[in-house]
Amino acid sequence: MIKIDSYRIERSDENLSGITLRKFQSDVLRSTSPLIVLDAPTGSGKTLAYLAKALKENFGSTVIVYPTNALIFDQLSSIQRLLSALGKKSVLKTPIPDEIFEDTGSGDVSLYVVNGETLNTLAKNSNTTEGRTWLSVLRKDDSPQRVFLTNPEVLYFLFLLRFSKSNELVDSILKPNERHMLVLDEFHLYYGYSLATIYFMLMYIRNRIDQFIFSSATTTVLPDFLGEPERISAAPSPYGDTIQHELEFSFQGMSGSTLSTDDIRELSGLVERAYEQSGKRGKADVVVILNSVLTAYWLARELENKYLGLVSEIHGLVPQGERPKPQELRSLVVGTSAVEVGVDFDTGFLIFEANNVGSFIQRLGRGGRHSPCRVIAVIPSLLCESFRRQLGDGETISRVQLLDSVRNTFSSLPLYSDFLSTQGANLVLLSVLASWVFKAYDKITIKECVDSLTRSLREDRYILPEGLVSRRDELLRTLQREDFGGIIRALGK
Repeated sequence: MIKIDSYRIERSDENLSGITLRKFQSDVLRSTSPLIVLDAPTGSGKTLAYLAKALKENFGSTVIVYPTNALIFDQLSSIQRLLSALGKKSVLKTPIPDEIFEDTGSGDVSLYVVNGETLNTLAKNSNTTEGRTWLSVLRKDDSPQRVFLTNPEVLYFLFLLRFSKSNELVDSILKPNERHMLVLDEFHLYYGYSLATIYFMLMYIRNRIDQFIFSSATTTVLPDFLGEPERISAAPSPYGDTIQHELEFSFQGMSGSTLSTDDIRELSGLVERAYEQSGKRGKADVVVILNSVLTAYWLARELENKYLGLVSEIHGLVPQGERPKPQELRSLVVGTSAVEVGVDFDTGFLIFEANNVGSFIQRLGRGGRHSPCRVIAVIPSLLCESFRRQLGDGETISRVQLLDSVRNTFSSLPLYSDFLSTQGANLVLLSVLASWVFKAYDKITIKECVDSLTRSLREDRYILPEGLVSRRDELLRTLQREDFGGIIRALGK
């Protein structure tokens, strides 16, 4: 067992509406860079940094993109409290599923929760399409500032013109006569195809956005077309604000690269021992975070056999509306990545599975947020000896030392941030462009769509990724392929 010191971050001398800002929050507020990469751990106050900058610079729309719906709903109440503390009246303009909703008119800031659930509720209430009802709400909104909490899928569908009245929607959200900010929160959770998709989208909306902020708990690499960012970090300080209490940390190996249903009995024993050592307060005494939904499901079944009525589940097999709220958590909580973000809990014992840097750091951050915590990381056995050497022989280390050991032992998930510059990006890029053109008009033939794309490419109307600029002729030839018409036809449906 290794003791991890509490983690404190530096304060600033700046005060905002009675709130003393932390150094990184003040740095974000004062930054003049249009592109910021913010490296700050979970629970450090990143949301306050976004909101303070939005209010100070009078951005018309602030769009905050979260990787999960659970995090959107969790952050809504936090943002409402922060805006109130900053002296601003906020008004929620979209209904929250299963809650009584009343549009109370105008305020200083309008809040929009925009995901599949809220859009579907809006459409049902107004008996029209999601796009039309969203546009109707926006047109009636006369608040000077707007904050949108959404996910990548909604943003991507919006700019792919998948909603009714999409062009008008975009202009109502990002009004041409105002300045706007886009925040991508928990950016380290994106990788592979999902990350490449976001980069594609950013390439085309960047001229509508005046301020970009990428927040991440790990090192973030951005594509060249976004420019050179200013990097701001939450610097540790022995006299700063405590954002993570002391941890008692240990780890153990698993036979493969990830846990499976074959490991249920051993996992169950580990949880049982942790529960017996916990204070048994009756709420989130032990929290378990696993990679596999099935492993989480069967572990919960095994624990229910011994601790009937004491197990809460938070994973993909539990519908969103049936997942317990933080105040409803039972003694044993079993979940997957759905627990990593959007669920705040005070646990005395955290057990998590990790096989890469991002998941390790993200899950570690869930422990010690409110009080000291014991933590067990379950990692691939092949990494145990290397990790042990990295940690060293000391009985006590700092959180920074622990995270350095993690980065030196575990691999990072592939980012594929260079995908935009590869030949495979040609067809994807043209398909995206064709979708926009095809959806921008009520009536347009495939030939007219191809002709429009051809003219736009020849006249440099589209900003291409740096790696594709030299292949403009290749893109034009791809447009003339017979099978490309079939792609456009499919996109138009």
